[in-house]
Amino acid sequence: MNFKTLVASTLLTATSLISAMPAEASSCNPTFAADLIGNIMRGGGSRQIAAKAALNEGYYDGSSSCYYAIRGYIRKYPYYFGNINF
Repeated sequence: MNFKTLVASTLLTATSLISAMPAEASSCNPTFAADLIGNIMRGGGSRQIAAKAALNEGYYDGSSSCYYAIRGYIRKYPYYFGNINF
């Protein structure tokens, strides 16, 4: 086996292993969390219900930095989120 074949097969194996790794169960995704929270609160749900839904969906990890990232995203787009106070 020559060097080029060895490098190519190693890279192929490494990329297959990386792509096969499962995603984290919960992470901070302010964009999706803000959209879900906005929809729930516009529909009449409370802030607590909206936060719990985002947590259950895996968009909110419960940390204060994630909370402020979501809050900042909501405040960044007032024309979309309106008067939602999260």
